[in-house]
Amino acid sequence: MVEYVGMSVNDIYQMKCDELGCKKNSLLVKELCTVPDKFDSVKVLDLSKNFVGPKGLLPVLEVVRVSSGLKHISLRDNQLTNQCVINLMDVVQTHKGLRSIDLSNNPITIGAGKAILEVAKTNDQIEEIYLDKTAVKDILLRAIDTQLGKNKMKMKPQTEATSEQVADAAPTNDLSTSSINNLLASLPSTIHEILFDTNPIEHIQALCKEKHATFTDPQFPPDWKSIQKAALRDYPVHGWVRLKECPKARVFPDTVNLSNIELG
Repeated sequence: MVEYVGMSVNDIYQMKCDELGCKKNSLLVKELCTVPDKFDSVKVLDLSKNFVGPKGLLPVLEVVRVSSGLKHISLRDNQLTNQCVINLMDVVQTHKGLRSIDLSNNPITIGAGKAILEVAKTNDQIEEIYLDKTAVKDILLRAIDTQLGKNKMKMKPQTEATSEQVADAAPTNDLSTSSINNLLASLPSTIHEILFDTNPIEHIQALCKEKHATFTDPQFPPDWKSIQKAALRDYPVHGWVRLKECPKARVFPDTVNLSNIELG
């Protein structure tokens, strides 16, 4: 940090407080490193029991930016606004040391959630973001969780097995229900939540490859005889063909006004 040569993290925090007209947090002044140029000294920044609030966060952001050794930030219970979180995400999106952030129990909503999801995508070093007791929508939470799962996979150490050996090995387990739900929740669906804009099969195939697992629909087991038996037993169906194989097939008659069809 050329602009801060000869200064400590503590000096930087106090200088920013003076510049921004913020009251200095006594605990931070006491605990931040006072050794000049020791920017990797801060490993954990836990303010969950040390309220700084929206204005007091501003000088803390500079501490986060210069602390190259920082691994974890906790800002839970700090009454942070969406703009506070957006400002924080602007700082951490290029931070290469950070692994986890706790923003739980803050009154943040969709605006903060979108910024968090974008950072989870752009900074694959971040593996955990805690958002308990916030007003971020479930669909965004699932999308964030899915992206963080991808980040974790990238960070796993490489084994001695070659990629060819891994590809040739048979999958040892089925995809979990939660993995599938998180994947589907992350897909765009502008018309209705159960109608996807893209083909989910390709995404499920990629997930199977990533997790080295198989995908099995319990309603349609891979055994053809089992399918026929279930169809006959449960639906009195003796056979069927795919809709696309019937050129004249229609899901709805041409006379139906689709705008009156309720998807639910």
